[in-house]
Amino acid sequence: MGIRVNGVAPGVIKTPLWTDHEEKLKMVDESKDEWVTPEYVASAMLRCIVDKDVVGGYMMEVLKDKTRNVGWRLDPGPEGPGATVANREDGDKEVLEWLFQDGWGVEKK
Repeated sequence: MGIRVNGVAPGVIKTPLWTDHEEKLKMVDESKDEWVTPEYVASAMLRCIVDKDVVGGYMMEVLKDKTRNVGWRLDPGPEGPGATVANREDGDKEVLEWLFQDGWGVEKK
């Protein structure tokens, strides 16, 4: 039937999901970190559709100017520019502090 099911696993993309949130931007160190552009991710998504080498079941990791097929087992994980942010531990700590606040996650009526 010609149907292929693939996925795209992008790194840190410079979109409003990051840039419009000061708490997230604190994790980014512009002197160390590199952004993945939305255009590069879109290009990778198009490649999943038109590139005959991207067969069904392909999971494409998209980092700064680099894509690769993520292995289905024992994959080492993302590595390189655009994969993560320098101050991630600070962000993780802040999120954990929020989670332990009274009333967090409780539906507001």
